[in-house]
Amino acid sequence: MNNRHIRLSRNPRPGRPRTIASLRRLTLRLASENPAWGYRRIHGELALLGTKLAPSTVWEILKAAGGPVPAGAGSSLVDLGIHQWTGRRVGARSSV
Repeated sequence: MNNRHIRLSRNPRPGRPRTIASLRRLTLRLASENPAWGYRRIHGELALLGTKLAPSTVWEILKAAGGPVPAGAGSSLVDLGIHQWTGRRVGARSSV
């Protein structure tokens, strides 16, 4: 009788529990609506919403979904330096 109780009350999945599905969906939605955001920016927005999710978890969610996982796509330091040198902003149209 004791062995049966132990067997039935044991957790069927060993290891850390999965991330809640609603948080996964929210993370993927933020990533799809804001493709220039990296995983750190998405983590920051989730933190502002009051969720407790680590940046590495956001990285893993995006990686598992097969999407790009940039730290901050859209403007790198090289791009910033080039645009400062030429005097133009990123995304600014030239009036030539």
